[in-house]
Amino acid sequence: MEYLLRMMVPVGLYRTDLALARSGSSMLAEREREKFMEFLSALEEGSGGLQLVITDSQAIDVMARWVPRRIPLTTFSIMMINQTAGGICPSSPGGGGNEHPHLKEQGAHR
Repeated sequence: MEYLLRMMVPVGLYRTDLALARSGSSMLAEREREKFMEFLSALEEGSGGLQLVITDSQAIDVMARWVPRRIPLTTFSIMMINQTAGGICPSSPGGGGNEHPHLKEQGAHR
């Protein structure tokens, strides 16, 4: 995140209530998803559009369902690994490919 800010990349922050998102109540979960989708829509309307969603690993199960497939999704951990590896991590956006072959086979990464 710090790297993106230093590079003057526009950043939007959103805090999802994971308890509501994972709630057994479909009404509560759907309302939380709708709030997130409104936030994403507002970002997509910007001049550069929405280019990437970075989430915490604890929220990847929710974000993988909510973030449209056209928008790359990754975690802070993967971004940090990629930066530490000098930008050669194959499973992070811009790091040589969006899908690690093993994860793709297992259906764990999109």
